[in-house]
Amino acid sequence: MRVLPEIKNRGTPGCLIVVCDGLKGLPEAITTAWPQTIVQTCVVHLLRNSFKYASKKDWSTIAKDLKPVYTAPSEQAALDAFAEFSEKWEKRYPAIIRLWTNAWAEFVPFLRFDQEIRKIICTTNPWGLLDQIWRHSSFGNAVNASTSARAVSRCSATFGGFSTRASRIRSNWACTEAVSGWS
Repeated sequence: MRVLPEIKNRGTPGCLIVVCDGLKGLPEAITTAWPQTIVQTCVVHLLRNSFKYASKKDWSTIAKDLKPVYTAPSEQAALDAFAEFSEKWEKRYPAIIRLWTNAWAEFVPFLRFDQEIRKIICTTNPWGLLDQIWRHSSFGNAVNASTSARAVSRCSATFGGFSTRASRIRSNWACTEAVSGWS
């Protein structure tokens, strides 16, 4: 991949974290361009890929059983939750267990961050973040609101949501000190 060295040559000295969607070779290209960068697998993509190996009738149960893994407070807690998940589902869906086992090294980095930061870096989809902010806005889904009122509300919620989230992240930014190589 020539894109990342080009970005580096244009003045981007490094990245703290890059979230990938499973594109082969991308994690290696990132670590070649920026050796200290944390490569994170998109949790949403990992979940969706898990469902490819399961019967549709089991999707909600699998999602519920995987939630303790990706919401765990630490890597050890995630490992314990994954062991419970594996015990329950390994005989029926061994491919899901292999998928998570193979992706584990790129899955766990975001567990070092606070919950607020995890919400931002768990996915490659920025539109998902906007949708989440809009759903929590007061007029975002109001039935009787006019189109322009909804637009103003969503615009306000977007900027307010990002600034609120950014201020919470800045106040908790001490977590980056725990990340090796960044100070």
